[in-house]
Amino acid sequence: MGGVEEKRELILVAAFRVLGEKGYAGTRLRDVGDRAGVSVGLIQHYFDSHENLLAPAMLHAAVPSFDDQARLWLESSNMVMQYPHLSPLLQSVYAT
Repeated sequence: MGGVEEKRELILVAAFRVLGEKGYAGTRLRDVGDRAGVSVGLIQHYFDSHENLLAPAMLHAAVPSFDDQARLWLESSNMVMQYPHLSPLLQSVYAT
C-alpha cells in the first residue's frame, strides 16, 4: 500500500485491532506502528495525538458495519414490512 489514503486506512485498521486487544489506555503508537508496518513518525504525521488516532479508528470500524447492516435490513422484506417508516430513510441514504 503506497498511497496516502491506503496508508491512513492501514493505520486505522491496526489501531482498532490494537485497541481491541489492549484497551484505550494500553494502546501505544509503537504497537499500532508495529501492527501496521509503519513508523511512529508516519502515524504522527497523519494523526497528531493518541486521541486523534483512536477515535477515528473506532469510527472507521463502526461505519462500514452500520452500512452493511442497513443494506441487509433493506434487503429483508420482513424488516421493511415491520418498520415501513424507516425504509424510505434508509433507501434515500443507501440507494443503489
